[in-house]
Amino acid sequence: MDKTVQYKRTLRGSVGAGVSALFNGSGRRYYILEYKDASQYHKAGESQKIIIDQVELGRDGNCQVRFDETFTTVSRRHAAIVREGDRWKLVQLSKTNSTFLNGRPVDTEWYLENGDEIQLSIGGPRLGFIVPAGKQSLVSSIKMTERLELFRKQALKPYKTAIASLFALLIILGGSAGYVIYNQDKNINDLMAKTESQKVLFEKAREQWKKDSLAFAKEIAEAKAKAAAQIKEMARPASDDIATQLDLVKSSVYAVLTEVYIANSSEKQLIASSLGTGFLMSDGRFITARHCVEPWMFDVGQMQAMYALSNAISDIKIYSEVVAANRDGEVFSFTDNDFMIDRSYDSPITVPFELKEEKMNLSGAIAFGTKASLGNDWAYAKTSRKGSIIDGSTISSSLKSGMTVHLLGFPKGNGIADSDDIKKLPEPIYNSMSISRDGLNDSRCIMISQGVDHGNSGGPAFVMDQGMLKVIGLVSRGDNKSAFYNHLVPMSNLK
Repeated sequence: MDKTVQYKRTLRGSVGAGVSALFNGSGRRYYILEYKDASQYHKAGESQKIIIDQVELGRDGNCQVRFDETFTTVSRRHAAIVREGDRWKLVQLSKTNSTFLNGRPVDTEWYLENGDEIQLSIGGPRLGFIVPAGKQSLVSSIKMTERLELFRKQALKPYKTAIASLFALLIILGGSAGYVIYNQDKNINDLMAKTESQKVLFEKAREQWKKDSLAFAKEIAEAKAKAAAQIKEMARPASDDIATQLDLVKSSVYAVLTEVYIANSSEKQLIASSLGTGFLMSDGRFITARHCVEPWMFDVGQMQAMYALSNAISDIKIYSEVVAANRDGEVFSFTDNDFMIDRSYDSPITVPFELKEEKMNLSGAIAFGTKASLGNDWAYAKTSRKGSIIDGSTISSSLKSGMTVHLLGFPKGNGIADSDDIKKLPEPIYNSMSISRDGLNDSRCIMISQGVDHGNSGGPAFVMDQGMLKVIGLVSRGDNKSAFYNHLVPMSNLK
């Protein structure tokens, strides 16, 4: 085992190697890391293809293989995997926490073999090292669009300021493709002129080549569009001026109108309506509070009874229709079925009825329903649009008391023009408050000082991080034991 570690993160090992993978995929091999333990960033069993020469493993935001803050024995920069010729080696970086290869500690560095298991510290997360067999081990076996995505996540992650180079590379790639198309077509024409007897064969070859070229051009166009969107997101200007940062995200904050219906096979009836807030993330998720989507899961009155009744009688259904609009006039329309919701913390309840009619007497009857957990007061729907709000889930559960939180929303409908018509270009209302205690409370929520009201529900809560607003939670509701505090559901609770 070599006791001298010659390692340093370099542009050549990341960006340079990434460029080689893009343009010379047939001459490069890659490997796969399999996550054997779940974390905030990866599920157990999930795999990650690595196409560059250097990747770092740890909790630091610049590590290409990243673990969340719950892994306290994983260092910020714990270890690295580095290409050496046609092989890869595991390099120990941490001065305080060990790295194990197949159960044995790595003092400095050691070569990796297919099937090896890497573990970061005793009891820490485990990774499988896998080298695909045959032609599948070549980077050229990976589609160009996937290669570009891997290039962005691995080569550019430690060098975010260099991301514009990706766009320049795409322009060069598109130009090169056009040049190749022109010359290839010219060469085929010259060959066809040489011999008439081979005309049919050459014509078939040219038609097939054109089909392949069109498919390649389409792939490049899709990659350009995706890269442009990513560049726009990451090129967002940093500024400590809160007014400047708020203006960048206001168009991604939506007024939300929820209408709750009870229905059977022949008719439906509106039983409740409410106003709230939602927001659009940079990854296309539209997020709001769960009680803005399924208010019957939190209500203790009529809606809860109706929901319990719908569980008992198959012909009865309770559901919601949700409309969201922003200040630019963009509108979303959803039903409750469009949203991703975590029901694992829901608890069963019994609901008594006091209903007497000529044909039905439910007085004293009991139905069974469920009630949602406060920490799971979130819901999101996937959309094709991209917002400007950046995810701050990595810092959302470890906030310190006294930190300032910035809110945008529609308290008591304020900011919604023309009464309750949310499509009349709503303008979100700003408010600020402070974190009331370190970390999360027993409900897995962030406690903040009072300052939100009905209508703020589902709205984003931001903190300033490195000159940018990042959403760390969404507004839930007030503390039922105190009039002085409100709850935020941390972004880290969302799955």
